[in-house]
Amino acid sequence: MHLRHTDPSYGDSLDAMQHWPEVETALAARLTPAGCSEVVSPFAQRGLVFLPLTPNPLRPRPAAFRQRLATTGWC
Repeated sequence: MHLRHTDPSYGDSLDAMQHWPEVETALAARLTPAGCSEVVSPFAQRGLVFLPLTPNPLRPRPAAFRQRLATTGWC
């Protein structure tokens, strides 16, 4: 995706999520070797409780955000 968006290579998944158009979907989960769930995000996820969608403040791209809203049916 970094090539598609002409970004430098992402260092890892957490770094890549910082470039997503919206905050609420920038969330990853995994099962650790100890069998525990681990959830990470580069953003505070207050929106998951109230279900709004918030443009990414680290990478403001209003057109991409509006396109995501229009094509996903989230709002």
